[in-house]
This record gives sequence, structure tokens and C-alpha cells, in this order.
Amino acid sequence: MCPASENNINIYFDQPSAQFAPGDYITGKVVLVVNRGKHILGLNMNLLGKAKVTCIHEDSQVARRGHRRLSSRKYSDKYFIIKDVKMLHRSDEDETSSEDHRLSIGTYEYPFTWQLPENIPASFEGPYGWIRYRMEIIVRYSFWDHRCEAEAEIMVLGCYDLRNLDRLYKEVHVENKSLQVYNMYGNTHLELTFELERRAYVPGETVKFAATVDFRNDGGHPPIRGVRVTLIQEQTYKIKDKVKRYFSKTNEIHGPMVFANAIEVWNSSIVVLPLPPTALGGACRLIDVQYYLRANLSISDNDKIDFTTKLQIGTIPVRRSRQNGPPPLALQEEVFGASIEYADRDEMVVPDHSPHINGTAPPNLLDFLAVPPTSSRRASAPLWMETVEIGEPVAGPSSAPPRRHLGGRETPPPCYSDALFFRSPALEPTSNAAEDDEDAPPEYPRQPPFFLRKGAKHLFDNYNAYSTL
Repeated sequence: MCPASENNINIYFDQPSAQFAPGDYITGKVVLVVNRGKHILGLNMNLLGKAKVTCIHEDSQVARRGHRRLSSRKYSDKYFIIKDVKMLHRSDEDETSSEDHRLSIGTYEYPFTWQLPENIPASFEGPYGWIRYRMEIIVRYSFWDHRCEAEAEIMVLGCYDLRNLDRLYKEVHVENKSLQVYNMYGNTHLELTFELERRAYVPGETVKFAATVDFRNDGGHPPIRGVRVTLIQEQTYKIKDKVKRYFSKTNEIHGPMVFANAIEVWNSSIVVLPLPPTALGGACRLIDVQYYLRANLSISDNDKIDFTTKLQIGTIPVRRSRQNGPPPLALQEEVFGASIEYADRDEMVVPDHSPHINGTAPPNLLDFLAVPPTSSRRASAPLWMETVEIGEPVAGPSSAPPRRHLGGRETPPPCYSDALFFRSPALEPTSNAAEDDEDAPPEYPRQPPFFLRKGAKHLFDNYNAYSTL
């Protein structure tokens, strides 16, 4: 319940959170408690929406020498009054008469149900303005009695349908800019290519992008900071003939450092936090909200590259269907080769795994475990199917090369030194002794440590001679 009581009047909503979207039905009841007999002229219920903008500016009048007086002006807009309902009322002719309606002692309930319009803006709270909705109850008593009111705040969630912006889902937005600078490190060339997957999102999705930085310098320039990607919210407050803009960062991430004479490719994503939709989902003459994605790459405070792309944040995404199932035969032949022979469907025999086939039951599990370890079975086959010895691979796209057995065992896993220096076990032994004796452990080729693999391979001509592992 969401009560807002004053003078024994309460408003109760059927939805406890009091949060509604445009087009939803608001249902509830108004409870009026009368402690003593009262004469009333009527009971009105209003659903009001209001937008207000406050701006502080310098006044033209000077308060004292050298100082200007600051004044505050408030501009409000009540143009979207939603509904005004008289739940209990009398005609204008009866209001002037003395025979007004009398309520005896007791509790009175007045249920209500109405639908919100489709094009109203969302509730919003900003540094220079707000949009609020409330329900107002007015009880008009007799002319000599006082007037009683009750209010309850509600929240309207914005609705912005992205299905009308299907074009922004299909286009890949790419921007490219370059910068030529001559500084103390010599001639510097900086180029940034920014690629964006799409420009329409809903809260909770990730904005995927790819940034490619080409940094060239002939004088030993130190590394520069990576690309900084920021999701910015722009709030526009319109006050008669004046416009005030306010920018806020909703999310920001930083890329890796970029070294001179290198090309850095950064693939990442930034999360869209829970935010009100673009344009607040409706039409408001005072407040507007837009979103931008900014990419910044700078060498210094004055030399930088900026990208700014407008995004659409909505509440109803575009659902793109996915085709499930295996690829067509033409695609399989193109991927795996046209020489693959497929078995005819009529020749394929699908075994029945029922335990009563021809009156015989499946073999016992203990009999299967008693098979010598040198023989092998298909891991994906049931236990009572006929075994197949490993030989030639079965033709088909899912066939895999036979696994080599060393002494009746599978290929051993890598030891600690192999995992430390990123060595993979060799399937084929490197010495003649291993070919003569299958039980002999295989010998692995000598490789340099992992910290010498990149950038220093030209220092070692013979890796097998490097024995200090």
C-alpha cells in the first residue's frame, strides 16, 4: 500500500510500488473516515503532472559597486494535466441550496480505475528541474466548514520503442580521424579508427566497440594513455528564450597504454546503466534528455582526437531471430571439403536402446569393465553396443584423428615445468629410442622461457642447445 493520509483521508493503490508505465491502468480506492456527521458538497480526484525548471542568472541591476545581484526565476509548465474526476458531487444549482449532502459517522470507500495516456514523459529529477506526478483528493464540505485535501506521489516510467529504429540496429558506425603533431620528440602521427556495432540500446545491454590506434614517432616518444570511452547524458532545460545544458558521465572505461611505432587494437564494451529513455519517452516542452558516446585519445591537453556519436536509449529492444539447427549441406562441404563421403540415410542403422531387443537384455556393467585396457570403446556409445577398434577415421565432418596410445595409456598430461614454460606434450617422440620402446617417455624439444619468447628469439639460433630451463 501507498498511503498518503491527511484529515482521515487515505489513498491506496493496488500496486504497492506506485510505479506505472504510459498506457497502464491505475487502480485503487480512496478511504474517507468520518468521525462525526458532516455536510459535504463533493469529492474530487485529480491526477496531475507538472514540470518545473529553475534557473539562477545575473540581474541587470547592480546591488553595489563591482557586484551583480543574483536572482532566481522559476518557470513551471502544467500543460499535461491528465484527468479530473468528480467521484461524489452535486450540481451547481444544489451547491447554493441549504440541502447539502450529509455523511454519517463511518468509513466510505470510493474505488477508481483509469488509464494513463501513451505520450506522457517519464518522471525525472535533475539539478535544474523535475517532472512529477501526483494524485490529489479534494473534499468540499459545507460553506461554514473547512476544506480537506490529500495527495499521493506516483512514478511514471518512460517508454521508448526501438522497433521503429531498426536502421540503427543494422548499420555499423565507423569513424576515422588523424592528427599530425610536431613536438620535442619530433614528428608524431596519431590515427584513431573507432567502430561501433550499433547505436540503439536498452539499459543492461553492452555497447561493443573496436578502437584501432596507429601511433608513429621518429624521436622516441614515451607511451601515451589509451582511448577513453565515456557514456554521457545531456540534459537540456528550456526557459522561454534561453536554453541551459547540463552534462553528466554515466559510465567510463579506459584502454591500455599505446607505445610509439605500434598499432594497438582494443576490443571492449561499456555497460548501459539503468537510465531514463531518450527524450524521456514523451513530449515535454521544458526538459529534454539525450545520450552520447564519446571516444577520446590525447597526446597532451591541446593535442587530442575526439569522437562523439549519438545513441538512442530505449525500453523496448529489437528482437532479432536466430536460425537454430545444423548448417546446410553445401556449407558443410565448403568447410570440411567436398571429398567427404556421407553415408546414405537408408544404410544408416539406428540401434534401439531398449533393454528387450529380440528377447535379450543388455550386458552387465561388470563385464564391460573387465575389458583389457588396450582395447577401446566409443565414449558416446551405450554400454551394450558393439565395440569398434581404433583404426581408420570414420568419414564425416565430425570425425577426429585417432588418439595415439603409449604403452596402453593415453597421452600423459603436461607436467609442472611444461605448464610453466608453455610447452605442449608432443604426440610423436623425438628420439629413435622412443620408437623402439613404446614404454619410454617421450622427449620434448627444448624451448626458451616464456619471458624470452617474445622479442628476443633472434638471440638464440638453436633452441635445443638452451638447457637451463
